[in-house]
Amino acid sequence: MKHILALLSLLIIFGTAHAQAPQGIPYQAAARNISGAVLASTNISVRFTIRDSIAAGAITYRETHSVTTTAQGMFNVHVGKGSVVTGTFSSINWGTNFKFMQVEIDPAGGSSYIDMGTQQMMSVPYALNAGALKLTVSTTGDTLYTGGGNYVKIPGISAANCTLPSAGTITGTATVTAGSTITLSNATSGGTWSSSATGIATVGSTGVVTGVAAGTATISYTVTNTCGSAVATRVVTVNAASLTVGATYGGGKIAYILQPGDPGYIAGETHGLIAAPSNQGTPIWGCYGTTVGGTSTALGTGAANTAIVSAACGAGTAARLCADLVLNGYSDWYLPSRDELNKLYINRSSIGGFTTGGYFTSSEVDVYYAWAIVFNLGSDIYGLGGKSSPSYVRAVRAF
Repeated sequence: MKHILALLSLLIIFGTAHAQAPQGIPYQAAARNISGAVLASTNISVRFTIRDSIAAGAITYRETHSVTTTAQGMFNVHVGKGSVVTGTFSSINWGTNFKFMQVEIDPAGGSSYIDMGTQQMMSVPYALNAGALKLTVSTTGDTLYTGGGNYVKIPGISAANCTLPSAGTITGTATVTAGSTITLSNATSGGTWSSSATGIATVGSTGVVTGVAAGTATISYTVTNTCGSAVATRVVTVNAASLTVGATYGGGKIAYILQPGDPGYIAGETHGLIAAPSNQGTPIWGCYGTTVGGTSTALGTGAANTAIVSAACGAGTAARLCADLVLNGYSDWYLPSRDELNKLYINRSSIGGFTTGGYFTSSEVDVYYAWAIVFNLGSDIYGLGGKSSPSYVRAVRAF
């Protein structure tokens, strides 16, 4: 037998601007058979489907209800409070596109639904959309914010009807080499820095930009007040680094590039040592009268030596000075091993900043001495540096 659903009313309870809108649409109808007789005290199933844009549009939300009609065939439900089939009722964007509601019933209370028709929803659900606006008022009381960056000014309530901030202008060079840094500035205070492509360039809280890889990145400076935000931008070009000895890269100067046969060499890749651009001071080596185990002298062993020696010999010593160094955005510096320091000696003219005299290595000899290299002209021989005697230190890091 065919049945019809006689729609009696469709109701909505509107929320105020400062209360949570009810997440449901009250729906009341009467179920009748094809002859017009009510389906009295009958268990029926009702399915509601919210469709987007057109009557046959995509399903935005669907739910089902199991209800018992009254003696007059009436039933009451809340659309949005049923058993969810598809979607989330609270996530329906009532403010975008037209919405249509399809109603289906199974008079036997099962899931063999009969289509009762689809109609466009007019003003009814838009109180729900209003509930999503999250209205707020500015501290000066002259601006009503409606969410999503939108606002309404109320003239005459305060002296200044909410003025957006100025983001100023970013100044400074717009070109940097990968592995190097530049500093951008903005005379407007209180802003925050950001990069559109951190794989190309990163930027710190003070405007220091570090080139990561060749390409371009937009560096932004954002200033925000209660009215909103303003943004100043500058496109920074990152050039590929010239990976040659003496080139500025990775926080210092390239001191050595690994060659076939060197520990850590990988065919087709470029790796090596970066020297800090200047000396780190003239500390003692430390641990005089005892051995601590940092005895490796080979290329590639300085970092491990430094970890052992700095932990054992404490603050103010050569290895700890390098281990604690933070320079040009890098914190992985260490005291070079004997063979690593010899590479710095060989390329000292390209690196620059050295002086005559002895330079400590992280390679321990015995209880009284560590390996050192005297940088006097023509004197690249290894020497014994007394652990309690000050000598120069030049930190390195691997790349």
